[in-house]
Amino acid sequence: MAIRRTFLLVVGLCLALSVTSLAFAGETVLRGDGDLALAISGGERIPVPGGPTAVQGTLTVRPQMETLPGSWTHFVVDGQSQYSTNNPLPTLSLDTTKLAEGKHTLRIDNMDGDRRVATTGDVVLEVANAAVLSQVGQAAAGQPTLIKLHHKKILREIVWFNGREGDLETHGTIRRGHILITLTDLMRHLGGTVEWGPPGDLILATKGKVSVRVVPGSSTVYVNGKAAKMPVASFRQGNRTYVPIRAMCGFYGVRVDWDYYTDRAYVTYQLQ
Repeated sequence: MAIRRTFLLVVGLCLALSVTSLAFAGETVLRGDGDLALAISGGERIPVPGGPTAVQGTLTVRPQMETLPGSWTHFVVDGQSQYSTNNPLPTLSLDTTKLAEGKHTLRIDNMDGDRRVATTGDVVLEVANAAVLSQVGQAAAGQPTLIKLHHKKILREIVWFNGREGDLETHGTIRRGHILITLTDLMRHLGGTVEWGPPGDLILATKGKVSVRVVPGSSTVYVNGKAAKMPVASFRQGNRTYVPIRAMCGFYGVRVDWDYYTDRAYVTYQLQ
């Protein structure tokens, strides 16, 4: 009996060492709603109280545990597959400078053929530039609101259309001094149309002879097929796509004025 107990203890210790050996120094372990944990290293990372992890630079991303032999691992960023491999110790080099500022989702799926056997679920990362990172790093632990420099909630309707308060399905947000509302709310007021896909992450907003293809998470749009830049990136939240109103209205030749006395944005246009 004593020999058996000693054997089980040794086996248990070996298993524990094999698992913990996969956690390397300098890594940050993040979890979504899946059964796998995700580990990142490299770049710059600042845990933000009450918010997602702020990241910058080139990160090394991997599942915390070794995958099953013969299985495939898919790295998915913002719902789009970035890299696939059958290496039992898969890693992804993620250059966050190629991503727009703000929140992004990262997921690792482990596949056996067409069957998903394990996943991290969506893990939220906040991509931040050097200036914002320094501000976040200087924030006191009890003041998590600095991260809202990216995403400030508007608690009242400040966008008016043709002199009337906007009938918005959801309140807008402010990013880097720019007001964003949902694309469907904007096009509904302007009298345009919205089409999704293909693929599913592309959106075509049309008014008159002007069509703007919006890519959520990117500041680049395509106006009648030609690339154009917005001052801030569009983003997805709650199954809605938010866009900066002044930039989007400008593509359609629609005027937007800001009234500093009333703190309102006035959108002036003609319905077709």
